[in-house]
Amino acid sequence: MDPEARTELIRDLVKEAIAKRQYQKEFKFRAGTELPVISVPIELPIYRLENYRTRDEQLTLIAQRKKEDGLFDVSNTENPESQLAQHAILLEQSKLGSGETIKPIHQELGRVGQQTDNLIISATGIVVNGNRRLAAMRDLRSQSSEGSDPFKYVNCMVLPASATPREIRELEIALQMQPETKLPYNWTALGRAVRDMLDAEYSYEEIERQTNRSRSELDRAAAMVNAAELYLDSWLEKPQDFSKLADTEQAFAQVVLRNYAKQDDAQLREATRKFDFFVIEHRDFISDSAYKLINAIEANAEVFLTNMAKELNVDLSPKEDSSDEVLEIDFGAGPDDVAPVNYDALTDSLKVGRVDEQKAKELINTIEEVAFAAVEQGRARDKAALKLVQAAERKLAQVDINSAGTDTYADILDLLDRCVSRAEGIRNEIGLQKRPRSTP
Repeated sequence: MDPEARTELIRDLVKEAIAKRQYQKEFKFRAGTELPVISVPIELPIYRLENYRTRDEQLTLIAQRKKEDGLFDVSNTENPESQLAQHAILLEQSKLGSGETIKPIHQELGRVGQQTDNLIISATGIVVNGNRRLAAMRDLRSQSSEGSDPFKYVNCMVLPASATPREIRELEIALQMQPETKLPYNWTALGRAVRDMLDAEYSYEEIERQTNRSRSELDRAAAMVNAAELYLDSWLEKPQDFSKLADTEQAFAQVVLRNYAKQDDAQLREATRKFDFFVIEHRDFISDSAYKLINAIEANAEVFLTNMAKELNVDLSPKEDSSDEVLEIDFGAGPDDVAPVNYDALTDSLKVGRVDEQKAKELINTIEEVAFAAVEQGRARDKAALKLVQAAERKLAQVDINSAGTDTYADILDLLDRCVSRAEGIRNEIGLQKRPRSTP
């Protein structure tokens, strides 16, 4: 049905509903406005493409070149191909539940065999609330036996033609983003919605009321989706491919809380953020969880980076400027100064792990050991060195050279030489510390 005919039919049905006083109050719209309720053929309503629930999937399909650019733009709302693609996304979502309390809509509608809640549509027939339910009912109708057609018509509450885009967005958020009411919005949808509302100059008080979340939760949600987009764009170089974010919510929460929120040293936090992103990318190789490892990396960041540089044999000294234009005299670090460092070579060392799975596993193992050791160093500095030496001794005691492959002997000997060298260095440092200080 063309848009004009659909709008005219809805207008006529609304007049009949008003005459018969067929209303239902919607408390989330204009302080409890009564909306007319009409019954329309199930084919009549069309899906709303600007749907926060489906935005990740839309962007991912385009990023993976499974759908063409612009297919889900609002200008294509009437495009049959766009509607078909949106139906596929919504149908898949209708089969998802959340824990034991929120059952999949598709399953529940199939069980009861009839519509249970009215849809909410615009005056032109675009579904504002109930898109997943509509997709489920259409699918169930296609499977129904001959002579049984409980989903031939659907009941809809109709918004007035005067409803603005802002009011429609507020209604979607108010109905869909309330915690513990319906299938929860995923974290990227929430963050994107918050960011859009802030860009549209909503006050924090308005957004808090609409979403039932505190200001700190709103800021964190927006920052998390910003961090995720940075990860996709600059780290993975796969812009908008949100399929790469499965099971990463807690990890990005840690990135925001432990990295973005820190204002101590921009260079240092940029370096640890790259390690955070490497950890997220290779989260399947972690012995525990990405968010715990990120927390450990950021807990004692400078020590972590310094020790990682030692493990990977990377020099953190700043690169020399070969320019002849400026004469600079380096007096070195004074007694109260910290020697300058450059972490570029260290973060560049992560590149090898991004193209070699075995190297990635080895790097993750090293990152885990160094990060958690750095945490211990931060907790009890006077005992940290002892604990690290004890851990090294335990690991060496576990070595069974009889089970080692002969092709690993050369690497083992090289590592042992490095261990001996480091052990001698520690002995010398202890010897210097034990010497009596000369008195002036």
